[in-house]
Amino acid sequence: MEKIIDYKKYNDDYIIMMANELIRLSGDLKKEKNLYKLVNEMGFIIKTDTLEDRILAKLKINNEKVLILNDLYSSYTKRYAIAYLLGQYILEYKGEDIFEIEKNVYNDEKFKSIKYELFACSLLMPEDEFYKVFDKLNKSYSIYQVLDKMEKTFKVPYNMIQYYYEYLEDKYSKDIIEAPIIKIKKYR
Repeated sequence: MEKIIDYKKYNDDYIIMMANELIRLSGDLKKEKNLYKLVNEMGFIIKTDTLEDRILAKLKINNEKVLILNDLYSSYTKRYAIAYLLGQYILEYKGEDIFEIEKNVYNDEKFKSIKYELFACSLLMPEDEFYKVFDKLNKSYSIYQVLDKMEKTFKVPYNMIQYYYEYLEDKYSKDIIEAPIIKIKKYR
């Protein structure tokens, strides 16, 4: 698969566009086989192993690209870890001979991890599909029930659904009006 990424841009819209381009190339990633096919087409070998319980997955590059998933976690968490590390690889890998990263249960560098979270969410739950499912379920259920049902629909961990929901709510709930001296937040 040909590289489609310009490493210099890290704004949210660009990260979402990268994820959308991968979706366009690989099809519906709610289907687990499509996610694994995409990763395989990008030249990754996927293995499973029992890692330390704080580590969800590791990515190692040294002659070959190997993605190691922790056996201790659910298939939903493994899908999330794949998408997260794929985002980190796309945004950070610059062609080094040896490159090793891991996804821990707790993020050490919160600012950097936000862009990988956004990439993973956008890859596994495209915004238009997310809202289509959300709007349909929101007519009959409470917000917590909706998010719980969306976990099963998108096959990702609940906390990922919750993070993306909060991100999208924040993105669409505020406009910032520039004034000469102050910034005024306008809520819809």
